[in-house]
Amino acid sequence: GSRVGWAQPAQRLVRSALAVGTSTHTEIWSIFWQRHRAGVTILPWQVEPLRRIDCTAITGGVSFSMDASKLAIAGDEMVSLHSTHSGAVLNVYRPEARVRCVALSTSGQHVAFGGFDKHATLYRTNAGAEMLRLPGPKGN
Repeated sequence: GSRVGWAQPAQRLVRSALAVGTSTHTEIWSIFWQRHRAGVTILPWQVEPLRRIDCTAITGGVSFSMDASKLAIAGDEMVSLHSTHSGAVLNVYRPEARVRCVALSTSGQHVAFGGFDKHATLYRTNAGAEMLRLPGPKGN
């Protein structure tokens, strides 16, 4: 199994990014789309591997910023934020338990995640500072 995340820049470009997280690593792909004049997108006509990041995402997922310059990867008991251009680790967040989901804000300035600690947590990506921690439902 794998987790998949899509990002397409806000401008009307014919390039998209795809991230596929596996049990051993995460891959980023560039997908070039052909568009009709009416703006209807048709099947991709070129797919290229862009980068491989040695970070698993099988348990938690992946999420791009709107401009696809940053990628958040949730795997096991950590969330890591990466530059899609260089693959460099920009920040690492270590919750108390395994992470099940991750979301990166459109601006790439905030990351939210949740998991088996039964909390949803919001961080500022540039400072790594926790902004908000919400408890999950009780009784489960």
